Amino acid sequence: MTLGLPPRPDPFTIHIISPQPRSEQNLVYPPSQASIPRITVYTTLPPVLVLVIIRLWSRWRTRQLGVDDYLCLFGAAISITLCGFMLAQYSNDVYDRHSSDVPISAIAHSQYDEFQIAVIVT
Repeated sequence: MTLGLPPRPDPFTIHIISPQPRSEQNLVYPPSQASIPRITVYTTLPPVLVLVIIRLWSRWRTRQLGVDDYLCLFGAAISITLCGFMLAQYSNDVYDRHSSDVPISAIAHSQYDEFQIAVIVT
């Protein structure tokens, strides 16, 4: 005995938002700008680390470590942490695509459940 409910929609073929008119929808290989933050981190962080290490090593050798050196080390630690968070956030390519090119299945299940609740309520 069936209840006459419509079949469950496929989350791999439903957009997060409806596509704009006259735009090409591409859920499989959409254009992405995920490489821009990665290239930025990969090209700027290594030289910064090398320069900080050279600075600390030379100041340590001359026994002239000061407050500015500790602040430089603190800033490098903050930069490493920020770059790590940024790379982790951009690892799944969801944040770099237009919302009409992201299927519902690409977001976390808890967010999908919240989205379903929001759709049911509205």
